Amino acid sequence: MIARLAVGGRAARVYLTWWRAPKTYAALVSRLPAATRARIAGGLLSLELNLSVTHEGHRSTICPGEVAYWPPASSVIVVLSPECVRVPSPASPLGLVVSGLEALRLLPDGVYEATLDLADREDVKGPLAHT
Repeated sequence: MIARLAVGGRAARVYLTWWRAPKTYAALVSRLPAATRARIAGGLLSLELNLSVTHEGHRSTICPGEVAYWPPASSVIVVLSPECVRVPSPASPLGLVVSGLEALRLLPDGVYEATLDLADREDVKGPLAHT
C-alpha cells in the first residue's frame, strides 16, 4: 500500500507492507490518516505514533529509506541518512520510501508538523526504488 508522508512542507510516498510485521502494519493502517509531530535528528525522521504493539522483528539496523516502527519511542521511523542507522532495540520493518526521500533529506534537524495518510488505496507501480 502506498502512503503519503508530509513533513515541513515536503512530501514523500512510502510503500507500506504487512508481510514482515502484520500486527504493526494493521495497527498503523487503522490509525491513518494521522497528524502528528515529527522530529528529525541525526539522519533519522521519527513520527510520534503510539501503536500499542511490541516489536515483530529483530532488526536493530535500519537502512536508508527504510520505514519501521520502534516501540520504545512509540514512533514510526524513516532513515534519511545515506548510511544505515542502528537503533538500541529491535524495530518492526514496515516498508520503504519510494519517492521523495531526497526532499525529506533537505529538512534541517528540528521538530515539524507531519501527516501520514493512505494514497487512495494505491499500490506500487514500477520498480521499488527510493529517490
